[in-house]
Amino acid sequence: VYYRNTIDDTINFQKNYPAFDDLTIIEPPTLSLKDTSNLTLGYAKGLKGLIFVDLGDWKLPERGIIKRADLILNKIDSDTISAFVIDSYPLESEILFGSFAEFENDPYNVDYSNLATASVTSREIKFNHRKILRSIGKQSKSNYGFKIEASMINNPFNDVSFYNLSASEYF
Repeated sequence: VYYRNTIDDTINFQKNYPAFDDLTIIEPPTLSLKDTSNLTLGYAKGLKGLIFVDLGDWKLPERGIIKRADLILNKIDSDTISAFVIDSYPLESEILFGSFAEFENDPYNVDYSNLATASVTSREIKFNHRKILRSIGKQSKSNYGFKIEASMINNPFNDVSFYNLSASEYF
């Protein structure tokens, strides 16, 4: 299967696909208020999240060890999805955190070697970032926050929403 998208005789996208099954090209789903006002992750919509965990000037004591370093996100109650896998990566450079923003290309570089993957349970998701937190505590890495996104193994048309910082239910 060969797919080519052109506008005014300019090629915008050109790709070859092996034909194992039917191929359907669709327009991305539209974003809702829920998508932009909460921390919503979804592959088809291209929704990703940025989280900053303020550690101040914390340092890991000499010969200190970290048993667990869980980053916990609480799922919005009305969201019924389960068995949804999410990837979390430490950011590699300082960024400005703010409200929802839309980008054509992802401008945030991540450290793929410190990937943490977790599945959504009934009410929450827990990422164990022990490895990167140890490096941050020993000051061999800097804390710039984390980028979280839906894993490619999920149904691309499903998304999941988590409470944001203004939610009084968990803060």
